[in-house]
Amino acid sequence: MGKLWLADLGNIFDPPQPTQGVEVFDTATNTSTLLLSGTMLGGAVVEVAVNGTCGAAIVANDTTANNTWLVSFSVDGSNLATTLQPTAGYDLRGLLWTGDGRLLLGDETVLAVHTFTPGPTCALAQGPDLPLPSMARARLCGLRSAQHHIKLFRRIFYVGESSP
Repeated sequence: MGKLWLADLGNIFDPPQPTQGVEVFDTATNTSTLLLSGTMLGGAVVEVAVNGTCGAAIVANDTTANNTWLVSFSVDGSNLATTLQPTAGYDLRGLLWTGDGRLLLGDETVLAVHTFTPGPTCALAQGPDLPLPSMARARLCGLRSAQHHIKLFRRIFYVGESSP
């Protein structure tokens, strides 16, 4: 069995809570532990990804802009560090650890994918950005609301259409 790493969002419009954050669910014992609270992170965790001994999370604040930033941490909850400072809005989306150990992070503000490499303490060093393909850029620019993202997802994956 293993562990599932969860972003326990709570209510994104409430101030950071001690009961929300990065949660670890142990599939062998069916128990969960809150590893990093929203209070510790200064906001609500909206996405989390873990690779080996390091993790990363996108955190959002409780303002109407929902500014987002990236934090890194060791899987034992130590070595918490802010990697990217808050954006102007809800702009950071999507975390993925690659097979070669890099972390990929989508950023709407620059229409690119940031790359990071973890160090021994899980601090992330930023590498070169990856440009988004033109179709992804068009979708990202034209479909900023969650409602439009959901409609597009349904059309592409359930109906087979590619236009909103």
